[in-house]
Amino acid sequence: MIHENLSGEIIGAAMTVLNTLKPGLDEKLYEKALCIELEADGHSNTPSSNGNASCVLVTKNKDHG
Repeated sequence: MIHENLSGEIIGAAMTVLNTLKPGLDEKLYEKALCIELEADGHSNTPSSNGNASCVLVTKNKDHG
């Protein structure tokens, strides 16, 4: 896997969000919570320009959106 560490961090953040909020909520709430969780883990994020996601992940000055 090319970005194994990054993938692991994203999956971990997603699991934290799901375990905290529990299933059954609107998808936009999970998207926003995931952006907040990733930012809390030290990743910066910027608003998405395509409207499909709440944030674009930026690590090591590279846009992974």
